[in-house]
Amino acid sequence: SYLLNFIYWRFYFGTNAQSMGRTHWDWNYAQYDNYVVWEIHRAQLQAFIDYVDSIGERLIVVIFPNMPEPYRSIAYVDRVAQVFYDSGHNEVLKLFDAAEAFPIEQRVVSAFDPHASAAFNGYVGQLLYEQFFQEQ
Repeated sequence: SYLLNFIYWRFYFGTNAQSMGRTHWDWNYAQYDNYVVWEIHRAQLQAFIDYVDSIGERLIVVIFPNMPEPYRSIAYVDRVAQVFYDSGHNEVLKLFDAAEAFPIEQRVVSAFDPHASAAFNGYVGQLLYEQFFQEQ
């Protein structure tokens, strides 16, 4: 049943959240540090850039960090951003400083969901407007 599933995952995640999150991010970072995997991802990013260029659209890149530990992901955020810079796309919004400035309780959805909160996404929308659209 949905209720039993919900209770199980709340209990399991609630008692293992920190170690599960750390394991998940350690695995993600290891993929970025794996040359073969990184080259595949870089090629995917480049294919996206090439497509946007081919249709003549403006590309604004927003890169969210590891929300529970924003500064831990700086090297990986910078690596992704560099692909866009190398292709001449300099409208890149890296959010690790903004995320780190928000208290953890305000920047993530909940202790069970480390995605960016509605408040943080609202802040990102404001940043996008101020940095890329306000002067137009």
